[in-house]
Amino acid sequence: MCAATRAHRAAASPVSFLKRLRSIAHRIDALTPEPKPLRAYLNWGRANWEMLRRSGRIAARPLKLTFDATNVCQLRCPLCPTGLQLQDKPTQHADIATFQRLMDEVGDYVFQLDFFNWGEPLLNKHITDFVALASERRISSTISSNFSFQYDDERLRSLIRSGLNQLIVSLDGASVETAGTYRRRGDFDLVIENMRRLVRLKREMGSSTPYVVWRFLVFRFNEHELARAT
Repeated sequence: MCAATRAHRAAASPVSFLKRLRSIAHRIDALTPEPKPLRAYLNWGRANWEMLRRSGRIAARPLKLTFDATNVCQLRCPLCPTGLQLQDKPTQHADIATFQRLMDEVGDYVFQLDFFNWGEPLLNKHITDFVALASERRISSTISSNFSFQYDDERLRSLIRSGLNQLIVSLDGASVETAGTYRRRGDFDLVIENMRRLVRLKREMGSSTPYVVWRFLVFRFNEHELARAT
């Protein structure tokens, strides 16, 4: 029986199902933004009305944003333009002034914000400031990171205090041997240690967020480790 089949059968057991149900409920709670001003909900209604009508002229403000904190990454993933260094733009980090202007313009209407796209967001030294500004506007925020770099306890505490709702950690393997096959230049042991310290500090600080997600992309070289990862 392959690892994927065993993992599927384990997930089908009542105990595992209840665990998954609790996990889903916890994640929904973590990602639900605090109540926003009335104009945000009026705009939400307008946006959905325009979508239903397939309007060619959009008056509603955006409900969700993607803000790329940086286009820099220390890894060399073979299917990523950044990892392959194929970008036609200069490498740079976003600045606070730019993000503040964005929040001043649409922050009161936005419900969710992703701080990632083509780079490693935690390499931007202002990332916790970005998240804190979004939190002030009652926006639910998510960061996706390879988490494969030195990140001391104080920086982790700052990330927790910022109000980040979710941290997705991309780690495609449950061992040193497999994890670096795609996430080239990554450090498996360092990523695991960073996650453990973050969870420990969350508990010490009495915080339920950020909700930590291990994102495991399945390839032939790592599918046998699915059961171990879950």
